[in-house]
Amino acid sequence: MLVLLSVMCLVAEAQTVEVISDTCPLDSIYGPAYYPQLNRTCDKLLFSPTEATILKLLDLKTGVVATVADDGLPGFDGRFGNDGNVYYVTAKRRQNNLIFRAGYRYNVENGATEQVLAPQHGQVLAVAAGKSAVVVGERESYNFKRGTFAFTRGAFLYVVKNGNVKKLQPVKGSVGYLWASVSPCGDKVVFKAVGKGMYVVDLNGKILSEMGYYMMPSWYDNDYLVAMNGTDGVQKRLGQQIYLVKADGTFEYALTPPEMSAVQPMAAGGKITYTTGQGEIHIMEIKIKD
Repeated sequence: MLVLLSVMCLVAEAQTVEVISDTCPLDSIYGPAYYPQLNRTCDKLLFSPTEATILKLLDLKTGVVATVADDGLPGFDGRFGNDGNVYYVTAKRRQNNLIFRAGYRYNVENGATEQVLAPQHGQVLAVAAGKSAVVVGERESYNFKRGTFAFTRGAFLYVVKNGNVKKLQPVKGSVGYLWASVSPCGDKVVFKAVGKGMYVVDLNGKILSEMGYYMMPSWYDNDYLVAMNGTDGVQKRLGQQIYLVKADGTFEYALTPPEMSAVQPMAAGGKITYTTGQGEIHIMEIKIKD
């Protein structure tokens, strides 16, 4: 296990961020690893090779690695539900060369797999919501009326609360929206508007803040997000970094140096996970003082 000994601090407008630890929990024998996802209790970690051909699960207490799925490119959309189980989507080419996607649930306790959404053509996404998760399809969905969640489809942001859907376009002139998620308290939504930047809105689509060109945002808590920098070549010029960003747009701090080439951030349970361009997964703990 590698521990980065350097501690990074920043003081700005009475705010201090301290990186307490940054560790690499995965043995190098598993090769490059990407798409890291932590569960809410921070004792399990999902990951996949760069091609997303296999979805694997690391038990952070025992070090044991299990295979969740190895068929249908399951690594792209693997997610922990709020029940601790893994929800993922597979994609297979069928008649007329069309791609059909199906949703699955993997029981972390006993290793059992259950199909929860039959194959369908079009977008299918797994999203943590309510007491478990929602698998959203363009035709059919699983658990759709459970909790508050958000997702994007083309140039629209969808906000769903107990099955009631709001189809929104908060940022005019954007050709598409990406990476939407609801804050832990369920009162805000973050998303990326292509060609415009990262935004936070309320559940009705009212813009609360704009935070520039960030990608793959994830809620650290109800007031802060983690995201990676840059689009349109900006990250190539400045270096790929993970940032802590205040949801009101008033504060940002680089958690990683540009030479690390850090990507794919995700936060859960007060911890942050990300990987590097070389496929080295990290788990970071920070301390924020406002």
